[in-house]
Amino acid sequence: KIEKERKTMSKTATKKKLKSSQLRITKRLDTITDNVAAKERSVGGNISFTGLTNFISDIRHCPTREKEQERVNKELANIRKSFVKAKKKPLDGYQRKKYICKLVYMFTLGYEMESVNFVFMEAVKMLGSDVFSEKLIGYLGVSLLLHEEHEVIPMVIQSMQNDMESHLPLVRGLPLVAIANIGSLEMADTLSPHILRIAMAADSPAAIRKRAILAFLALRRKYPHLQTPETWMTKVQSSLQENDLGPVLPLLTLVQYLAKEERDEYECLLPNVIDILYRIKVKKEYHKEYVYCHMAHPWLQVRCFRILSLYPLVEEKKAQEKFFEVLSTITKNSRMTRAEQSTNARNTRNSVLFETINALIMICHETDNYQEYPKLNQFFQESFLILYDFMVNESTEPNFLYLTLDMLALVCTKLPEKKTMGKSYLTTVISFLNMEDITIRRRALDVLYGLCDLENSKRVISALMKYLQGADEEFREELVLKIAILAEKFAEDYKWYFDVILRLVTDAGEAVPDDIWHRVVRVTTNHPDVQLHAARSVWATLQLTRWNETAVKVAGYVLGEFGHLIAEEPGKGPYDQLDALHSKFGYCGNGTKVLLLNTYGKFASEYPEELGARLSEIFDEQRTSYDCEVQQRAHEYFALNEYEDPDLITAVMSEMPIYPEKKAEEESGDMEPERLRQREERERKREEREREREAEYAAARRRDEDRRQEAATAGAEASLPRMPSSEEEDDGDSSSEGSEHVPAPELGPGSIPPPELPQIIETTSLVIAEWSRGCQGFRTLVERPEGVLWESPTLQVGLKSQYSGSAGRFMLYYGNRGSVPLEGFSVAVTPHEELALMLKPAQSSLNPGEQVQQLLNFVCLAPYSLPPELILSFSAGGKPERHRLRLPIAMTKFLARTAMSAAEFLHVWRQLGQGTELREYTAVIKARPDVPQSADIAKATLESKLNMQVVPAVDPNPNNVVAVAQAKTREAGEPSVLARLQFSAELQLYKLSVRSVSRGLTMGTAAAIMGAIGDLNSVREEAVQL
Repeated sequence: KIEKERKTMSKTATKKKLKSSQLRITKRLDTITDNVAAKERSVGGNISFTGLTNFISDIRHCPTREKEQERVNKELANIRKSFVKAKKKPLDGYQRKKYICKLVYMFTLGYEMESVNFVFMEAVKMLGSDVFSEKLIGYLGVSLLLHEEHEVIPMVIQSMQNDMESHLPLVRGLPLVAIANIGSLEMADTLSPHILRIAMAADSPAAIRKRAILAFLALRRKYPHLQTPETWMTKVQSSLQENDLGPVLPLLTLVQYLAKEERDEYECLLPNVIDILYRIKVKKEYHKEYVYCHMAHPWLQVRCFRILSLYPLVEEKKAQEKFFEVLSTITKNSRMTRAEQSTNARNTRNSVLFETINALIMICHETDNYQEYPKLNQFFQESFLILYDFMVNESTEPNFLYLTLDMLALVCTKLPEKKTMGKSYLTTVISFLNMEDITIRRRALDVLYGLCDLENSKRVISALMKYLQGADEEFREELVLKIAILAEKFAEDYKWYFDVILRLVTDAGEAVPDDIWHRVVRVTTNHPDVQLHAARSVWATLQLTRWNETAVKVAGYVLGEFGHLIAEEPGKGPYDQLDALHSKFGYCGNGTKVLLLNTYGKFASEYPEELGARLSEIFDEQRTSYDCEVQQRAHEYFALNEYEDPDLITAVMSEMPIYPEKKAEEESGDMEPERLRQREERERKREEREREREAEYAAARRRDEDRRQEAATAGAEASLPRMPSSEEEDDGDSSSEGSEHVPAPELGPGSIPPPELPQIIETTSLVIAEWSRGCQGFRTLVERPEGVLWESPTLQVGLKSQYSGSAGRFMLYYGNRGSVPLEGFSVAVTPHEELALMLKPAQSSLNPGEQVQQLLNFVCLAPYSLPPELILSFSAGGKPERHRLRLPIAMTKFLARTAMSAAEFLHVWRQLGQGTELREYTAVIKARPDVPQSADIAKATLESKLNMQVVPAVDPNPNNVVAVAQAKTREAGEPSVLARLQFSAELQLYKLSVRSVSRGLTMGTAAAIMGAIGDLNSVREEAVQL
């Protein structure tokens, strides 16, 4: 019993000891936890931001925009106050992270951070912290708050370079993300070698390599001048052969981008790309984590096929066999199992399938004699069956149906010899014109347009005409154009063609462009067998209750020329024809009225006895029309109708002659003889203008020589008085009575000694440097409306320009001068902040001797100094070429002359020289040695070539010229620009001063003037205040 009690007491004591120990351990752990938390808070550790959470909650619960703005302003004030106090007591890491996160959140909401710019330095300081959470927040703030031209970017680059050398993968990844987001030029030049080294390092983790590749891709897209090292291709090939395909996707994205620019250099990678597909589709060698919706590496497969679509079929036999085996596997597995019937699974599988078909089409297009490869033809037929299956079974899925039609349209465009395979699907494609989705209808129209030929043209056109009656307005114009093209292209009988176009005009009305009905009247005029049918058809159209102006135009022309053919038929006499047309006259626009008056003039000549009196009343009535053109025609035809000589009237109103037909395409480049004559006429007028200019220059040169002889006889020395400078103008009006001129330093032998002239060879202005580096015809076309911009043994680029106010347009001409086709022909224009540019697409290839046109429309939004550049890319004989051409859209093209007296000029000149709004540029430049120079020639140049108005009686020196103009802009109003040009005949030097309220207007005008009169390589800037 005693022993039992002893054991019980021992157990109780043991439990008490254990409990006491547990309590002591718990207290110790709590103490350690508190200390760690405090220490973590003191060094800025990963602690949740209660203040940030509350701030976000307050913003989200603001009922109005004003309340939200008020809460943001309050928080910004609090942040400024906290950082002001931090000068005495520095902020800890927790507070700095909290404030940076708040600023980032406010920035993402769209608020400006200008009032707290000093906080950006705190984000930069956090990049050098040893605490990862601080470094993370620092990179977050830098990536979002800084832009590529920010002043603290140079301070960030060194921290980024240090972090990229870190042994911690998480730290190495942070600067890569920031570089991709900011992407400044200094970052690209300094850090791109380090980025490529990380991307190609075998010991780098996959995630870091991905970030490095994507960072370099972002920089290369922005700065194409970045180059890859010599060992780049070898390392890319080894990377594509690695077992881990994770980093391969961003690497192939980079390769695809580079291959578009340097096509031949990356063709050696095609076997590696095919091997990747072979490993995925045939060998099934992939990790399970890369399987998405029962499909392994779907995005990687898509990228591989896009790279393959850039090249012809690979020549290596082993690679060909692998490629054909991959295609066989994909086509066999085109149908999905039940486990793959989810939406994501269908999208994934079909995306790979459509990309495969697209690559197959493009490979056939790029491969010469592709029909010699039986397997390619076999897979092509299987692809058509798959597309037909999609059209039948997936017609309820708009996305799949659109892609299917897109593939068929691509076949018709790239492989027209294969479009016969799609004719069996014609009925199905026609049914898609009734789909609700307009994108489906557009693609169906493109497919029908591509599938149409001589055999099925009437069926296709009939279906399109039937659909036209209920088509949407935004769809009608494209539909009308395609119907008209198909009708003319496949017309075996011109009567049928006339009926189609007349019905088109009747149904579509205002959606029919003038070119279409102009073409049909040309065809009618040139084919006598159609004229009687045309007259009867338009007469029937005039009897309809529903009509439109375009139909009236066609009827007016046809009846005016060929109405006499039906005049003997019952109910279609001369008076009936006049009554039918004139009943529509009052409801038509002025253009239609003018055409109908022409028709009435024809009637007056053809039926003077029947309609003479009635037509005189109509002409007399329209002589008081408010429209000048209608009024003029009415006066002319009234006078002709009253004239007593019928032979003269008959000669004036005779039938239209036969229009000249097009010549063969190989003889005239698909250009009509009329256009050839117009072109020759323009060339002749241009030569006449050149001769007139040369005559003006010769006369000016003679006057200049006479002036020099008079000066030599009198012993006078030319001087260059100047206008008051901005400092002198503040001293008050110091001009004498009858003159507002102030004595000025001379620009003569005393101020610029002749020995120093050879040293005037450089300029510090980037604008002048860019102008001097312009292509062959740049400076010429700044002064002329048309000509050759650039030419090489391969390509010639010409243009014709038109300007109206702040708008302009270029018609660019590209001519293949070589003996081989130009493939992959692409044209782009560099973005421009002050110009709105709209470039129409150009065709992708040019045959030898072929010339194509491209339209460029542009609008001047605000003054600027440098025009944009035209980027040409093409491949000639397998050799890629890329050229950058400065477009001659000079700021002076948007100048307009404005009248200004001498007193007004001096007043404005003084105003522009005062205050903070001064925008002045002054430079000395040598005169052009290839063109005679004098003050008179300078005046002619300013007025005829640069659209400036010379203001007389401002400067008493005859060698000095002053001019003024207004800039026409869309958004910046019409600011004025003033220029003063002083000429030294002995030294053959010009001194130019330009003032305006806009830096771009000042520099743009100054560059154009100096390019027209002087040698841009000899510019010496004297005073630049911009």
